[in-house]
Amino acid sequence: STQRRLNFTEDLKRKWAPSINSSVLSWLQRDQDKPFFVFINYLDVHDPYVPPQPYLSRFKGVENPAQVSDYPIDDPHLTPEGLLKDIYSYDGAIAYLDDHIGQLLAEVRRLGLDDNLLIVFTSDHGEAFGEHGGIQHANSPYREEIHVPLIFWQPGQVPAGVRVSHPVTNVSLPATITDMLGTNEPTLFPGL
Repeated sequence: STQRRLNFTEDLKRKWAPSINSSVLSWLQRDQDKPFFVFINYLDVHDPYVPPQPYLSRFKGVENPAQVSDYPIDDPHLTPEGLLKDIYSYDGAIAYLDDHIGQLLAEVRRLGLDDNLLIVFTSDHGEAFGEHGGIQHANSPYREEIHVPLIFWQPGQVPAGVRVSHPVTNVSLPATITDMLGTNEPTLFPGL
């Protein structure tokens, strides 16, 4: 049977990066004199990987990529070529989100809200593309699913270029952040 392809703007009911950025910036501009905490959860790099053009075909010129969600891992329609197209689409989604995060940070800087700003960038999981027989993410201990970025950025406070080689956990993020902000309060968060 032929499956209908997803339409980026009509079928997916998620809020995309430009809309999220607009909401965040609108909220930040309401009262620029108060300290703020913003948690942003972008879904643009979640399956199905369908960023708009030119990102969708940015890697290897893929015009109509297969989507892993269209086929189970044991389906004969999920060919190595189809899986490769999905990887290219995933890479395009990452590039799309990267550009939009950059736009958000540039606007925060333009508004003068970047003084004493701590940014923590991370992810809840990676994606598997058949490296160990799995697709997407599940309860796997494999590197492609559990090795995610964790970036702390605060000029003058966090040394640039430092890489930590030992594993850490996202569970410790709230306690680490409050410690970095110097609250000097006992924390109820796990991790410190």
